[in-house]
Amino acid sequence: MDNKQLLIYKDIHKKILTLHYKPNEALSERKLSNHYSTSRTTVRQVLQKLTIEKKILILPRSKTIIPKISLQKIKECVILRNCLEQTMAVIVSDKLKKNDYKFLQENINNQKKILKLSSKSKIAKFIKLDNNFHRYLFKVAGLNNLWVTIQEYIFDYDRTRYLSVFDYQRAEATTREHYKIFTSLKKNNKIQIKKNIRIHFNNASKYTFSVLVKK
Repeated sequence: MDNKQLLIYKDIHKKILTLHYKPNEALSERKLSNHYSTSRTTVRQVLQKLTIEKKILILPRSKTIIPKISLQKIKECVILRNCLEQTMAVIVSDKLKKNDYKFLQENINNQKKILKLSSKSKIAKFIKLDNNFHRYLFKVAGLNNLWVTIQEYIFDYDRTRYLSVFDYQRAEATTREHYKIFTSLKKNNKIQIKKNIRIHFNNASKYTFSVLVKK
């Protein structure tokens, strides 16, 4: 993809993720090409990439829509992340250095700061910090490819987090759970590390499923 296509791709991807484009909403090549001041061919190539990634669906008669949030994908995401992150954390606990602990502590501190904001953008900021906390651990463990695999499943999970107004209690609980993971990593207590990660994902999945049921 050239730079123009990449910029358009990232913008549409973000709008699908944050529910600017709602499930079942139709996308028009013509309107998108006008919006981005580019050719329909350029837009079509971007939409083809999003189709391959299953971020959009192209139906008969060339109708392009945003897919519904898949409960099955979310279930698979929770199972996959729970297993991979417990395995990763046991590996990374022997590799973390002083600078790594500093990064993780700053990430948690920033999560706490987000909780005090009234900005509408704090949902996106908090989700980014949340994901970066976990992504960083995979990076230090030398398991970047596994994180890429997780990204294939996490999209619908993250879309669910934009379904409702920012839930302060769940965000606060997430920050506390991250801190417990962090402290168990510092102590290199592998049993406690796995336990804290398991609790974290069990709580997150329960909340996610409850949001879907309400919707």
